[in-house]
Amino acid sequence: MQNDKTVDGVCVSFLERGQGNSHLLVHGSGANKDYWHHLANQLRPHHVIQPDLLGHGETPAWHFMQQAPAQYHADCDLKLLETVLKDVPAPIKCVGHSAGGALCLEYARRNPHLVHSLVLFEPMVPSILKNNRQQAWQEVSEAYQKANALVDEERQEEGAEYLFDYILGEQSWQRMPDFLKKLALTNTRTLAGHSLYSIQNEMPLEWLSDFQKPVLLLCGDQSREPFRAICEELQKRLPKAELRVLAGLGHNAPVTHPEQVNPLILDFFANWEGC
Repeated sequence: MQNDKTVDGVCVSFLERGQGNSHLLVHGSGANKDYWHHLANQLRPHHVIQPDLLGHGETPAWHFMQQAPAQYHADCDLKLLETVLKDVPAPIKCVGHSAGGALCLEYARRNPHLVHSLVLFEPMVPSILKNNRQQAWQEVSEAYQKANALVDEERQEEGAEYLFDYILGEQSWQRMPDFLKKLALTNTRTLAGHSLYSIQNEMPLEWLSDFQKPVLLLCGDQSREPFRAICEELQKRLPKAELRVLAGLGHNAPVTHPEQVNPLILDFFANWEGC
C-alpha cells in the first residue's frame, strides 16, 4: 500500500505492507522505492517499508537540493527515515544499497536500540578509506569532485554520464534507456549532492567496534575497487559483520541479479531470526 507522511513540508512517499517482523528497504542515489521490489516480494507476509528518499521517486527534493552548487546533508534523509519509521514496531531489519546503505548505517549509529540487523550492499561511506586505503580514497574522491564540478557548471548531462559511468562501469550511460536518462537528468543535483556529501563528511568510526548487531556486507567483485574496499574496512571494525563477495557482479547487482543477491539476504535474516 502506498502511503505518505509530511517531513518539514515535504510529502514523503513510501510503500508499506505486511505484518510481523519489520524490514526497511532503502534505495541508493538515482533509484526509488521500487529498487528492492524483488526482495520485498520475497519477504511476504512480513512487514516491509520502502521509502522514496528526498529528490527520488515521488518524494520531492527540498529547495536547497536543487540549487548550485549541489547541496545535500544526510540529516535530511535521516529525518525522513525516522518519521516514516516512527510507528513501526522495533527491532527493524534494515537493508540499504549504496547511499541507502550509508543511511542505514547512520540510522543504526543513532538508534541502535531500534535495529535488529543490517544488510549493506556497497554502502557509500568512502571516508572510511582515508587513513588505510589512500589510493582507493583518492580515486573515489577525485571522481566525485569531477562529477560535481560538471554539474555546478550546468553541464548536467556530462556530469550525470561521468557519475553513472564511474559508479556502474564504462558506457553505462550510453546503454541506459532514454526514460532512465531523463529521470536521472531531472535529479542530477541531488545525485551530485549525495556523492559530494559522502566525501566531505567523515563518518565517526569509534562506534563501529561497539555495535553488537549482526551485519551482512555485500559487494560485487566487478565493482570499483573503492566500493569493495569500503566493505572490507567495515568488516574489520564491526564485531558481528560477515562479508560476501559476489563473483561476476557489480554495484547494481540487487537489480541486475536479484536471484543471486536476495537468497543471501534471506538466509542471513533466517540465521539471526531469534537474536
